[in-house]
Amino acid sequence: NNLRDVLAAQYETQLSRQELEITQIEARVNRLRTELTRRKSAKERVIDVQLGNIVLEAQGLLSK
Repeated sequence: NNLRDVLAAQYETQLSRQELEITQIEARVNRLRTELTRRKSAKERVIDVQLGNIVLEAQGLLSK
């Protein structure tokens, strides 16, 4: 019966670790989704800046 208790405790510990891991993964996914949404909304501005830099480099006004 004592061995059963030890095994049950180990199993519960494993379940707790897995729950924590899932929580951490979900938090990371949420951060990534937020970042992706932010990047999508900034897409045109980023492209405009990159295009402006290319034009300035081509005109010799900006070095790489």
